[in-house]
Amino acid sequence: MPGNFRRKQQQQKPKKKTNTTSSSNTSGSTTTTTNNNISENIETLLERVYNLKSQYEHELCMKALSKGIQQFKNNPRVYELQFLLGEIYLEQGDPLNATVFLKQAIQSNPQHFPSYMYLGQVSQGKTSVDYFSKGLILIEEAVKNQNNNQQIPIEELQKLYIQGLCSICELYMTDLCFEPNAEQECERCVELAKNMYQTTPLEQWDIHLLQTLSHLRMCQNKPEEGKVMMQVVAKNIIDEGNRLKEEQTGYSEMLNNYDFKLSTSKNLIELQMYQEAKEILEQLKENFDEVVDLWYLLGICHDCLGKTEIGIQCIERALKVGKKVQEDGMFLKEVKEELNLMKEKLKNQGITVNELKDNEDDEEAWEDVVEEMALNDEDENVEMNDE
Repeated sequence: MPGNFRRKQQQQKPKKKTNTTSSSNTSGSTTTTTNNNISENIETLLERVYNLKSQYEHELCMKALSKGIQQFKNNPRVYELQFLLGEIYLEQGDPLNATVFLKQAIQSNPQHFPSYMYLGQVSQGKTSVDYFSKGLILIEEAVKNQNNNQQIPIEELQKLYIQGLCSICELYMTDLCFEPNAEQECERCVELAKNMYQTTPLEQWDIHLLQTLSHLRMCQNKPEEGKVMMQVVAKNIIDEGNRLKEEQTGYSEMLNNYDFKLSTSKNLIELQMYQEAKEILEQLKENFDEVVDLWYLLGICHDCLGKTEIGIQCIERALKVGKKVQEDGMFLKEVKEELNLMKEKLKNQGITVNELKDNEDDEEAWEDVVEEMALNDEDENVEMNDE
């Protein structure tokens, strides 16, 4: 069930440099002043773009960066603008334009490993592996030589390194699964990553590594080993979701690792860990209620937990959202088939399911139905536990 998941590495915001502009009128000092002013202008532009980005003003970000790339095309720091523009295009679901500017970034700075990692994400097959591999080599060099122009802490570099290895492993479990050396490459990648945790308890391992290891063990027909790792992953995600809810954290924080959390839910369902999958999906639903996959998976969880009526409501919601966002027709056919199976199950039990009308006026009513049914479900569980 789990699809190919390639993790997007987050670029740390560049730190603002102190002003070293000299007021001397000598020729050498004048040159230093000019260079610093250029850097300060780039720094100011970056700060403005990051501020706009935090407000989801992506069009303004792209315009400012495009202008900045032309203005500072001969400046050695132009790669930062090119990379950021590529990152924004990627976030906007435009991998073609993202690729253009990420390639420009590595032409401007061949040592810029975040660009290679992103290019690995937007590429396919062996090309993707090549980009990830180049990025990993550069990260290794940065760690060994402390040559970290991106000002990223060593711990963060190690995390990017592990996630890069996981991405290569995932490729060999999906796109490149028919390569003769696929399983060997998977084992090689996970062993390199595991070497960084030789004396560390499993509970403290990177959850991306744990999920990749679990996926690999499932592919090797070792589901019990995979389940042990996914229990740690699920606990970490659920605890984080509860913390964000208590802190009343908004959409931007919940967006972090969204794809990873959805992928986690798929793996949990495959391992028949339906309760954990449901909890994660319920947390995501608070901020992402127009994602077909989310409602589809949530419906499967409820059905497998014996709450088929709630599952039907979720599947119907998935179909409604799918029509609205023009989801792939083949996938919607699969969702419809799942819905029919659930209805047939209830019909055999003598239960009739009431369907809501498919129009915008019923949006809030529909949400109320699902929430009320889910709350009643929770109340029943509490009463049973009390008894």
